Amino acid sequence: MLRLEEFEDNQMEEISLTPQTAETPRKKKIVIIALTSLVVVALVIGIFAGLFHSTNSNKTAAPSNEPQAADDTTPVIPSQQIHSRDVNIPHTVGITNNCSFPIWIGVLGNPNYPLPFNGGWRMNASESVDLELAQGWSGRFWGRTNCNSQGWCQTGDCGGKIQCAGAGGNPPASLAEFSFDTPGGDYYDVSLVDGYNLPMGIFVRNATRRPFGGDWRYHCQYAGCNLGQDLNDHCPSELQVHNSDGQVIACKSACEKFNEDQYCCRGDYSTPSTCPPTEYTTAFKNVCPEAYSYAYDDSSALFTCDGIPQSDYDVVFCP
Repeated sequence: MLRLEEFEDNQMEEISLTPQTAETPRKKKIVIIALTSLVVVALVIGIFAGLFHSTNSNKTAAPSNEPQAADDTTPVIPSQQIHSRDVNIPHTVGITNNCSFPIWIGVLGNPNYPLPFNGGWRMNASESVDLELAQGWSGRFWGRTNCNSQGWCQTGDCGGKIQCAGAGGNPPASLAEFSFDTPGGDYYDVSLVDGYNLPMGIFVRNATRRPFGGDWRYHCQYAGCNLGQDLNDHCPSELQVHNSDGQVIACKSACEKFNEDQYCCRGDYSTPSTCPPTEYTTAFKNVCPEAYSYAYDDSSALFTCDGIPQSDYDVVFCP
């Protein structure tokens, strides 16, 4: 270690050197200081740049709650479209008289809904009319024959009036029955349980078949009698109803004719297993295979259907 005196002597010696010799070390010191400053500045800039990059990297790597756009290779699965029936759209039921003679239509429906034409009107041969029936409507249609000007009819009479106004038809009478918008969809059928007076059929005009767990033969299909056939031509003699000219104008049910439990499915015959088909119900079924021939004929006579946004039907007399 140098003492202070030695350090001062050395400094004096350096000062006593020639000017050229003293200038060279001074320039070297300036260059070293400048280079050192540049290195320090560069290091500071590098440190800040590294911190900035790290901060941005952390932001980019953080999970985002915003939805990310799929690239071209990502399959896009469309959302399932759920269709439902518009409750504001009514059902259309067309009524057609395809018979060669006039008939008088009878209607009986749910009392909470308006009654079309106050329950009855006349239709000439080949005439058609469309009815709008609200969601949830249920009721029946039937045809009356040979009605006079006061409204008394030989078959299907509803009390001697053209407009039945909530009265049902007297048997025997063929019926087209509907119950719209139940939990199981629409139910419809042609029923001869109260006897038969006119051939009748129900066609589905507008419906969309949905997944169905039952028998597809009875889902959105035609219901009623064989096309072009009339049960009055095949009615058992004991069930026939004649007009004054001796013509068969209707066919009674065995229940109405005989009023016995075995034909009316009552008493000891009040279950499907104890009330099987009879020779009389078989005669009905042969001509109208897609219609009720007796009370427990559900398996081959009750139809279901539904539609989007609604389901429509046609009731045709003399199909």
